[in-house]
Amino acid sequence: MKLKVTRVNENLAHVRGGEVVLYKREDSTNWQARYKLKDLKWHRVATKQKNLQYAAEVACEAYDRARFLFTENIPISSKRFDVAANLAVDEMRRLAFPQFSRHLIMSKLNWRESHEENEIYV
Repeated sequence: MKLKVTRVNENLAHVRGGEVVLYKREDSTNWQARYKLKDLKWHRVATKQKNLQYAAEVACEAYDRARFLFTENIPISSKRFDVAANLAVDEMRRLAFPQFSRHLIMSKLNWRESHEENEIYV
């Protein structure tokens, strides 16, 4: 599939009307890509491609995948276990207690944990 790539200069190009930006770093011959999601943060990926057209295809695939993951509330690039674990715990709490906000649930859990430490079992 041939994508329309608008070349700004020899080290910068836009795809999808500027939603995906391809650029070359000074220390590399490969194209890098960046794009913004609804969180308004820049996300970067290495295309590992020297050819601009191939790099555009890789970048657009990464952009589409990131948009899907973002809408499903799945971590896009984190490899840390705690990020995924915290998302899973939040989702379980949301499903178990749909009528309560996260703040209310956390305050009740923290209160219970602080009082359980002081209890004496005989």
